[in-house]
Amino acid sequence: MKVSVIIPVYNPGPYVQACIDGLLAQTMPDDEFEAIFVDDGSTDATPALLDRVAQDHPHLRVIHQENSGWPGKPRNVGIDAARGDFVFFCDHDDWLGAEALVRMHAYAVEHDADVLIGKMAGIGRAVPHNLFARTRPHVTLADSTIIDSLTPHKLFRKAFLDQHGLRFPEGRRRLEDHLFVVTAYLLASSIAVYADYTCYYHIRRDDGANAAYHAVDWDAYFANLREALDVVVAHTEPGPLRDRIFRRWLQTEMVKRHSGGSLLKRTEPELSNLFSAAHRTAAAYFGPGVVALLPLATRAAGEALIAGDLQRLLDLAREETRWTGRCELLTARWSAGTLVLAGRARLGVVRGDDLDASPGTVAGLVGDLPPEQLARALGAAKLVLYALERTSNERWNVPVVSTADGLRWEFESEVDLTRLAAGQPLGPGRWDFYVELTGLGLRRRVRLELPPQWRGDDAALDRGAPLGGQPVALYYTQGRRGLTVAVGRRHEPPEWKRAAAARREEEARRASAQVDADRGRPPVTEPDPPPDPPPAPPPAPSTADPTAAPTPRGRGRRLAGAVLRRTRAVLARSSRRRAD
Repeated sequence: MKVSVIIPVYNPGPYVQACIDGLLAQTMPDDEFEAIFVDDGSTDATPALLDRVAQDHPHLRVIHQENSGWPGKPRNVGIDAARGDFVFFCDHDDWLGAEALVRMHAYAVEHDADVLIGKMAGIGRAVPHNLFARTRPHVTLADSTIIDSLTPHKLFRKAFLDQHGLRFPEGRRRLEDHLFVVTAYLLASSIAVYADYTCYYHIRRDDGANAAYHAVDWDAYFANLREALDVVVAHTEPGPLRDRIFRRWLQTEMVKRHSGGSLLKRTEPELSNLFSAAHRTAAAYFGPGVVALLPLATRAAGEALIAGDLQRLLDLAREETRWTGRCELLTARWSAGTLVLAGRARLGVVRGDDLDASPGTVAGLVGDLPPEQLARALGAAKLVLYALERTSNERWNVPVVSTADGLRWEFESEVDLTRLAAGQPLGPGRWDFYVELTGLGLRRRVRLELPPQWRGDDAALDRGAPLGGQPVALYYTQGRRGLTVAVGRRHEPPEWKRAAAARREEEARRASAQVDADRGRPPVTEPDPPPDPPPAPPPAPSTADPTAAPTPRGRGRRLAGAVLRRTRAVLARSSRRRAD
């Protein structure tokens, strides 16, 4: 068996159906992989649902156990029960892309990887997009940013885990995945990054019930974090590599929580508890070499955290929140099947109708730097253009040519939609275009906006050539007037949903035929379906967004509603089968 997918489960409610559908939609044959749901004492209807699904799909297994309080023990039980050459860890409210297992397994085998990190999309969650800029067969902690990906949603060679006795800490605790993953990184002979396909969709639930979003005991949190730091100390010598690894925790788990709006929105006593616990850990483990690796705009915050200066952190956070980004399109048109874009973007502090990034304003953010250091920092500023699918948050970077003058950019791009997704056509969906502006250690995501003078129907907003038989239209949204490319018909479901629906229909047809055979009836033959109607003409240019962008909360509610309806349908079909 090639792959075992391990899913710890505890009271997911309707969200588990998307996980199930993603597994049933896999293009890897059923006899080449298994999914092991380890139910950690759920008290909702999930155990019964999983048992029914496993009865219909033998390659989906269910293990029931008493509640252990956290995902560590269920994952370990899954590892011990796994029969695959590789194991992949999936959360019960996330899902896999339909080709994920086939692609990840093939690439891991080809390059003899102990660990493979597949491209992720975050829905309401941050994922390390820079890590997935390109596929790489061999990476290390010294030459890549894999340390920025410490969730367990990766492919691990089972023999590698067994050889080193790698298992998750058990019991109710935080950051059990950090301890497991960083140990794997330090011990692995080969690590690969696969970025040619979105393998994993990582969701933050509207009901706030993801394990990571429970109320935090900060003393316990940083005690768990220190366990991961101690693993690094045990496997590295003091110096550049250790500093490079430590940078992740100082930046992500500490400084980010003490920066910008994240710090300013906190109230007592949480603020004091967080600051006190983070300061003690930072002062004990991190020196100047780690601080120097932070983005420029956050180095002062790192120094203040280590020094225990909360007031300095609050002042820096207020200054950071003043900085914003803007992007204005000057050209948006089709040319010989290619989408041609041109525009300008800038970072700064709002001053009237413009953004100010003068030396005095910059000094308020990063302090008084020597001229040569400031010049190097400004020279490292960059612009990244990308397309983001509105529902799935699937992201693909767009080739772009840009010129910079300090924190101002001009850019041009010729977007070939037939090759944008790692050499493949862009899939169905509503693809919003953004620029990511990085300068002075700040990063701002900005929607591509049309200039105010573009009103009503405009020649620049028109239909493109069909993409893989799908209609393509260019339009802008109301309000912010953001640019969007629509591929496919309205409400076209994503790939994994289409595959899962087709599989359910086929199973229902077979089940119905089997029931008829058991009753001695001749099988029902359906007439050939009518030919597909010709594609509808693409919509005319419009100033309105044909699928107005939902808020994350509204989108999540609709997702939950759709999942709940699918769950009820599964239960109804199972009831009918038992009645028969």
